[in-house]
Amino acid sequence: MKILKVYQIYFSPTGGSERIVKAIGSAFQDYPIADIDLTDYEVRQQKHEFKENDLVIICAPVYGGRLPAAVTEALEHFHGINTPTILTVSYGCNTIGDALLELKKIMADKGFTPAGAGYFAAQHTYLKELGQHRPDAEDVAELEAFGKQAREVLRLLVHYDVQPLAIPGQFPYEKPPMGPLPFTVETKESCFYCGLCINRCPVRAISKDNPKEIDSSVCIRCGACMQVCPAQAKFFSGDAYGGLQKKLEGCLGTRKENWFQMADRQK
Repeated sequence: MKILKVYQIYFSPTGGSERIVKAIGSAFQDYPIADIDLTDYEVRQQKHEFKENDLVIICAPVYGGRLPAAVTEALEHFHGINTPTILTVSYGCNTIGDALLELKKIMADKGFTPAGAGYFAAQHTYLKELGQHRPDAEDVAELEAFGKQAREVLRLLVHYDVQPLAIPGQFPYEKPPMGPLPFTVETKESCFYCGLCINRCPVRAISKDNPKEIDSSVCIRCGACMQVCPAQAKFFSGDAYGGLQKKLEGCLGTRKENWFQMADRQK
């Protein structure tokens, strides 16, 4: 495949998916590169057209074993023409469920050629000790190696002879897309109304007039507002949140691995 331009695409409320995509993309720094940040509400409403000489590197977080609804809705506006793509998901060191398979099916249906795929560990949004600081230096080294492998393999592949990837997961999917969780995001008195969380919220759940007002029916509990808040005024609240943390503590103690593969030529 002759690649003329590389697109780094990510939905990354707390930064993990963005770091994964850019570590892979570091192998293509001598190409023209464009970022498409699907965390931005306006970007997700736009149409995105790709050609056969473009390369798409995409990453989204796993939400309850599936892709976030914001991502699947955004991908409805994507269209490729046999466009090679490297499909990745970030997971909070517990399970990936069917999210990577879901991403593969959506992208293939939209005219993209899955040429590589992987899942990579990231710090969990609801329990920071789970995968804390990941992707870390060891992960980045793996991601960069994957990017170099992808560059070499893509050089040898052509669009019409790519062997299908063996993606973990099952279809029909085991679980429905994750709905509203039974806890909320609240705001401490330390909030000084800077408005950064309003602009960062990927689903516009925070009132434009008062950053302390959050529509829980719209909020996806992604943690973006907490990540950006200079006063650390946003926090998860509710008994159900504590229960979820206790459940996630069962995943502590073992370093969760990354997995990736590139497609072969048809034999």
